[in-house]
This record gives sequence, C-alpha cells and structure tokens, in this order.
Amino acid sequence: MVSIIVPVYNTQKYLDKCIQAILHQTYTNLEIIFINDGSTDHSLQILENYQAQDDRIQIISVENGGQGRARNIGIEQAMGEYIMFVDSDDWISENCVELLYHTLINEHCDIAMGSIAKTCYEEEAISFIYAPKIPTIITRDNKKAFLFKILAFPFAQLLRKNLFTEHGITFPSHCFEDTVTLPLVYAVADKICYQAKVVYYYRNRAGSTVNEVEHIYDRIRCIPTLENGLKRLGLYKEYEEEFLQFAFQRSRINRRKVRELLDRQYQEFERKQFIFDYQLLGKIDDKKNSKAYVYGSYNLMIVAKIFLQLKNEEHVPNYFGFQNVISSVSPKGHVTNKIRNTLADSTVNQFRKVALIQDFEKTLLNQEPEQIGSIDYFILDFLEERYDTGRADTEYFTISDAFVGVEPALHMEYDVIKSFGTEWNLLWHEKCDSFVRFLRHFMREGKVILVKMKLSEKYLENGREHFFDDIEQIRTVNEHLEKCYDYFIRQYPDVFVIDVENLEAYYAAKEFRHGCFPWHLNDDAYKEIARKMNKTVDYPKYMELVSKKAVFVNDF
Repeated sequence: MVSIIVPVYNTQKYLDKCIQAILHQTYTNLEIIFINDGSTDHSLQILENYQAQDDRIQIISVENGGQGRARNIGIEQAMGEYIMFVDSDDWISENCVELLYHTLINEHCDIAMGSIAKTCYEEEAISFIYAPKIPTIITRDNKKAFLFKILAFPFAQLLRKNLFTEHGITFPSHCFEDTVTLPLVYAVADKICYQAKVVYYYRNRAGSTVNEVEHIYDRIRCIPTLENGLKRLGLYKEYEEEFLQFAFQRSRINRRKVRELLDRQYQEFERKQFIFDYQLLGKIDDKKNSKAYVYGSYNLMIVAKIFLQLKNEEHVPNYFGFQNVISSVSPKGHVTNKIRNTLADSTVNQFRKVALIQDFEKTLLNQEPEQIGSIDYFILDFLEERYDTGRADTEYFTISDAFVGVEPALHMEYDVIKSFGTEWNLLWHEKCDSFVRFLRHFMREGKVILVKMKLSEKYLENGREHFFDDIEQIRTVNEHLEKCYDYFIRQYPDVFVIDVENLEAYYAAKEFRHGCFPWHLNDDAYKEIARKMNKTVDYPKYMELVSKKAVFVNDF
C-alpha cells in the first residue's frame, strides 16, 4: 500500500484540484492522509466532504506547526510500506503513483522519482520543467557525485517509509525543511531510480512559504541542520567536500532569491549570510574576478587558483614563478636579453619557457603603475629562495630547475651565488627591502598575503607516510626559509600571514602528476591552504559586518 501525505494550511482555493488528482489515480491501493495544520479558512470542511465520499481518506487536525511537523505526523501515522508527499496547492498526474510504484518494484530501488513541472500561479500553464542532470540509476557507487544534485523536493517521488523510520530522519520545524531532509534520505538509500516523465505539477504562487519574507532566515538556518544530520548519521566525512560546495551554492541561491523578494532588506540579509559563510566555511564568497599578482612557487600558483575561484592554472593572473627575490627586483639588461632571445626559439616546456623569459625580461620594478595599482591581492611565498642565484655582469637571475634543464644554460657564462650563504644573505636582505618598498607603494588599498610555504618532509604512498631520504637537507632549507619569512614580516607587519607548517595534509603525493618531490604538495593541502587564506583575509570584513550589529549563527 502507498500512503500519500498532504499537509493542508489555508489552501481552500486549490484543494479540490489536489484531492481530485489523488482520488483518480490509476493505482488505487492508497491511504490518503491529510494533515489539517490549523487552517482558518474552509479547508477542513472541504476535506470532510471528500472523506464522506471515500474511506481511503484520513484527516488529522493539529494546531499550526508548519509543513515539516505535518509531514512527520503523516509518516508516523502511515500504514503503507511506501510514502509520497503532495502539497495541497499542487496536483499530480493521473498515473503518477502507478508509474513510480512499478519503477520502484521492478528496479528494486528505495526511491523512484519523476520530473516536476512548475506552473504559473493561477493560469496553471507550465513555465519550467525541473529535470535534474542525474543518471537514471544512482547507487552507492556513484552517489557521491550526485547526492546534492538531486532536487531536494519531497515531491514527484515514491519512497520506502523505512528510510525515515529506521534512520530517525524527520523534517525540522523551520521552513526549507526539504532542503535539510531529502539529502539525508538520499544518503541512506541504497538505490535511487529517476525517469524524466513529468508526474507532479508545482504551483508557484506569491503566498507560498518559499516566497514569504518572514521565512528568509530559514534559508540560512537549514544548512547547519543538514550538517548536524549528516554527522548524526556518521556520513559527514564521506560527503564533506560535496556538502561544502552545496552550502556555497545555497548561499548564492539565497542571496539571489532574497534580492528578488525584497530589495530594501537585502543588504541586511546579505550581511548575515556573509557572517554565516565565514563562521561555517571560513570565507566570504565575493572574490570572483578579483585582480591579483601571484609571486612564488608552483604550489602557490595552484593555491591562488583555488582562492581566486579560477578554473585553470593558466588563468592565474600575473604569475611570477621560477625566480627569487634577488632576481625579481633587479634591473635587467643586455646580458639576460641574450638568453631570453635564445629561450624564445627553444623547445622547452611552454609553461617553463614563459616563466624563464619573464625571469630574464621582467622585474617587479618595471611593472607599469596602471598594471598593478588596482589589484586586490598580492600573494607570495619564498619557496623559490631555495634556488641559487646566477650573476652575469651586474644582472641577476634564478638558477631554477627550469633554467638548468634547458640547452641555452649550458653555454652561458655566469657566477653562482649559493642560497643562504653570506654573500647571498647580504644581497637578499637588500633586495627584500626593495621588494617591501615596492609593495608599500602599490598596495595601499590592496591585501598582501604571505604563505609560509616550505618543503614537505614526507610523502604519501599507498596510504602510508614516508620521510624523504634527504630529510636533514630539507629541514635545513626550511630553517633558512623561516628566517626569510620572519624578516619580511618584520619589514611588512601589515601582511596577512598564512602559516601552513602544522597542516595535517602538508605532504607530497607519490602519484602527483609532475612527480613526487618535497616542493610539490597534494590536492588536499592546496585546498586547505586556500581555505586558510580565505579565512585570514576575510576576518577584517567579517568583524566589520559583525560590528554593525552583533549577529551570531544561533540568532538565526
């Protein structure tokens, strides 16, 4: 038997259509439970009239407590092995139950779902079809990729009742309760079947809960409720990354939807949303299209890509890599131009070629004011300081692994200044002072972010950690790098500092696509460093938002 659960609150205008659609289903083994949620119009009388005509109808009247509580009462009372939810201002197709029931039985699945048609208020003309981009069969093998892409509506689907009862899943009392509950139900289901046929007609009307101003903060409240639900079920770690992506997606949807509802109150809503984003996710999502300079290691370039929300590494703007401080703030002239011209014709890897040409052609000192004056972030690390410095006449360049791996380097005459030696230290401090003066001149309104990137001491292989063979040399380099970072911070105390030394994920990966080296990290480390950057640079904005009027998550 199928139990259809219908919460009813002051929908007398639409109730007849909803009831008629349920009563005339081609599948007839139904239990129809109407939860009269404290209606003050004639909804109860309409229900009682139909109950007198059809003994499949049950009416449960309660004080108004919201759709979530009404659905929970329906689940408790349902005698059917399978349940379906319908809202009292919507309607279903004549074969809705039959189609989904046969799918569920034939495919041996826990949930069978169809598509939803959105209709235009009174006209009932279809304006949009909700047809999610998900496969027809979702099992535990592919659920991780699609859990939060399934529409979180309780409609247009037939569910095994035990998904709720055996796992203690209930709808919360606040609005947008489906956003909280359905992902939990999907998470515990073994198999979900989807077919694109429209079986449910959703009426988009001005007075519905989703369009009421008084419930806008429930949009924020629902996310920690979902988080707690995943943790209670022991599923949070498994779906953490997908949950965080979903939370940010909901944040964007919330701001867009609320702006549509009320322009005057939007600013206050956005402020609270940003505060919540920072408290839960550690960042404020307003960095898209930010302008930045990225100076430092390959690791830093990947982190900056994540931080700036860029799709590809080559999209990282103004990246200065494969060069150290001495080279980047030293004038360039005819000597370095010679090798620059030779490199232009060489067959070296394109990424490295661009970096090398930049090292032999550009310095931070010759950047045009209009190029850098309006940037939002200058992101840097000093991991490239581990490279020795080359000197040709009075010009300096970086003897990086990119440089020593190309043919022109074999024929170039130059002196070598060993990193962290006495001569190098004197020269480095002089050039670092120039570096700081450069930043102070151009970054008065922007943000300078220093990531204390170091060589990783260990790598992961087959799930086990191993120390690199040359661990003592690695630790020596890291000690010198720490001194460089300390000096820069003393000279530029306003810098945002991201200390990554104690990150659990700070290690190399044996399967890294460019090889396993102490200067290459793993994907988890890149993401975690980007999160720390977000949290650090957003903290002043967060405090500004909070200081306008103290608001905390519990206030929502």
